[in-house]
Amino acid sequence: MNRKKSKKWSKFIIITFFLVPALYYSLVYFTYKRPIAALTFNLLFKKKERYAGSLKGHKIVFGGGSNVIYGIRTSDVENKLKIPTVNLSMSAGLTIGYILKFIKKNVNKGDIVILPYRV
Repeated sequence: MNRKKSKKWSKFIIITFFLVPALYYSLVYFTYKRPIAALTFNLLFKKKERYAGSLKGHKIVFGGGSNVIYGIRTSDVENKLKIPTVNLSMSAGLTIGYILKFIKKNVNKGDIVILPYRV
C-alpha cells in the first residue's frame, strides 16, 4: 500500500511540475499577447523615426521622457500652429544623452526642437 501511494504522489508531482508552468505561460501569452518590453520600445522608436522622416519641410519636434509622452498632445499643437509636429519622447528609463542622440538623428536644419525637461 505504501508503494502505491508513493507512485501516485510521484506521478502527481511530475505532472504538476510540467503542467503548472505550462498553464501559467499559456495564460500569460494568450491573455496579453504582447512582445517583451524591449521589443515594444524598439518598434515604437522605429515608428516614430519613420513618421519624422516622412514629414516634408520644417517640423516641431518634442523630446523628453514620460512627462512629454503623456503630457503633450502633439496633434493639438499641429492643428493650432499648422506646422507638422512629432513627439520623439521616450519613456524607457533612458539617459538624456541617448534621448538627445535619437532626436538629433531625426531632425533637419530648420526644425524646432522643444525639450521640456522636468527637474
